[in-house]
Amino acid sequence: MAEKEPAPRFQTKSAYAASVLRRALAEGRYAAGERLMATQLARDLGFSMTPVREALMQLANDGLLEIAPHRGVRVADIADDDLVDTYVVRAIVESAAARLAAARIRPEEIAQLRRVHRQFVDAASARDPDVARLRELNEEFHFIIYAAAGSPLLRRMIRTAWTSSPRDTFGVLPLKTARDDHGALIEALETRDGDRAEDVMREHIEESAKLLRLFKKSKRKH
Repeated sequence: MAEKEPAPRFQTKSAYAASVLRRALAEGRYAAGERLMATQLARDLGFSMTPVREALMQLANDGLLEIAPHRGVRVADIADDDLVDTYVVRAIVESAAARLAAARIRPEEIAQLRRVHRQFVDAASARDPDVARLRELNEEFHFIIYAAAGSPLLRRMIRTAWTSSPRDTFGVLPLKTARDDHGALIEALETRDGDRAEDVMREHIEESAKLLRLFKKSKRKH
């Protein structure tokens, strides 16, 4: 969290702090159950404690953090029911965005998708893949599609759903599956096949949800 000054679009420091923390949570910088120190966050952001505390309360109200007496602030673990709900919403809104993108995507956006996809394939082919880099490329790939859909409201809804999703899917979802799904999405978008783009995106997200549930269940057994 190197940024020190609030961006102009944020009306308050607490709103900016909440945005930075949401992003950090979405990128998997903090593990479930990890304790967050308000004093350290305030130093990182260059803020006083008040806006940071307000931001933490906001994220706790959103279910992303847990605040308990004598235990402080911890990153919330996503319950199974919440995980299901999140991925149901994601499957709906992201498949809708893929359908819209198939009708509206521009040639330069297809070129961007192909460039990011090549980078993803190269990163996934490494002997010891850089998971953080894969997350970054995966997000860039998906949000090129969501921007191409031409609906700022839909894109905001998707961003909110992503913030509530686990970001460790590349420890669970086979990289070959992600690679193949991304390739199929490019093909569907390039041929303006909205039905296919919608189906591939929905199946991609539903498969991720299924494998994550199995992964969480196996972890509880050990």
